[in-house]
Amino acid sequence: MADLTAYHLAELEVIRNRADPRRQVPDYDCTGWDVLDVGCGIGQTLSAPEFAAARSRHGIDVDSQAIAVGHEVFPQFTLQVASAEKIPYPDGHFHLVYSRVALPYTNVPVALAEILRVTRAGGAVWLLLHSWGLERAAWFEAARRLRLRRLFDRTYVLANSLTLAATGRCFARPWSETYESFQFAGSMTRLLKGMSLCDVRRPAGKQLCLAARKAPAP
Repeated sequence: MADLTAYHLAELEVIRNRADPRRQVPDYDCTGWDVLDVGCGIGQTLSAPEFAAARSRHGIDVDSQAIAVGHEVFPQFTLQVASAEKIPYPDGHFHLVYSRVALPYTNVPVALAEILRVTRAGGAVWLLLHSWGLERAAWFEAARRLRLRRLFDRTYVLANSLTLAATGRCFARPWSETYESFQFAGSMTRLLKGMSLCDVRRPAGKQLCLAARKAPAP
């Protein structure tokens, strides 16, 4: 519990420091918006000044301990234990749905379909993802240290990521039924466009990030 709290509080410091190169948050005027953070941790990103004028701030995370801490630190936010693959909100509820490096740990196409479902027509979707560069470092570190179990797991991540890029599908780890992948900008852009998202763009920043808009209602 202490390690968990320390991690999220460190993330909170990143969010509060606009000069930190690791800080990357949605770049929208959220005045009057309803906002959802998928994989919110304790809700640290929701506290960013970019969301100060939002009408409501919501977050979901599979980690019940993180949500419990979030209720104490940020009682003004609506935080729930839930997965990205099953978001407990009605269709078209949010003006903005975003996720900071949580999507890579989900069944990506299923999670994206849920994100799209709860986003209102014309609303915004913003995703901070994992790139091959990050995964390559993890893979070679495991190989260098001859950590065979770790290397086997990273090989699963590589295979799953290539499957996602080629087919738009994910498969779980057979031994734990959990998901993990990294993303390529080109294949993710095609996937988003194929799910009725438009105006797909890559915001400035060192990390792999994609922003898009749900098509307006006809």
